[in-house]
Amino acid sequence: MLVLAPTIRIPHVDELEHRANGHELMERRAHAPIKEGFVVRMNASALLPFRFEACINVNNDRLWQVFISLTEFLPDTVCCTYGTEEPASTLPMHKMEALAGLYPHKTALSEDAALTFSLVHHDKKTMYEVTVTHTKYIRFYGRDERAFIDKMNIFRLPEFKKLEFVDEYPFVVMPGKNSPQTVVKALDKAFGM
Repeated sequence: MLVLAPTIRIPHVDELEHRANGHELMERRAHAPIKEGFVVRMNASALLPFRFEACINVNNDRLWQVFISLTEFLPDTVCCTYGTEEPASTLPMHKMEALAGLYPHKTALSEDAALTFSLVHHDKKTMYEVTVTHTKYIRFYGRDERAFIDKMNIFRLPEFKKLEFVDEYPFVVMPGKNSPQTVVKALDKAFGM
């Protein structure tokens, strides 16, 4: 079983009693392949400027490390998005400047299910994106699939044809150590928003 963020937990059966299929969902979750690894989906649309998309489950204590490693694929100029329900997006900036703004908040960003963040580079010919979702798995859009798989091998993350994610089943969000709004305000200040 995947090590979840401390703000995400599996519900107790009695918390799903209001749902007609609560017991069934808990049984399916117990056997779901929610584990470390990744799946790759090739882009089938010529209109979208990326070659593949990957979804990555990683134990929460390694999330930031994998995120940072994946940013190596991004060009030097990126936009940073961060926030809660409606994330803010910065103007383009140097990738290292974006990472420096996120770094002081890496624990909250990695652990708090109320927060999501990403680095994005998008122009007419290419799109790269590394996003950490609310449920703390990583979505990656890129062009060099072989290099991506090599990177996943460094972290001993296996590729699967089928992999499931926390948000495909009921889950409970618990408060983090800091208010998400406090983190967002600090990021706003860091990025001049």
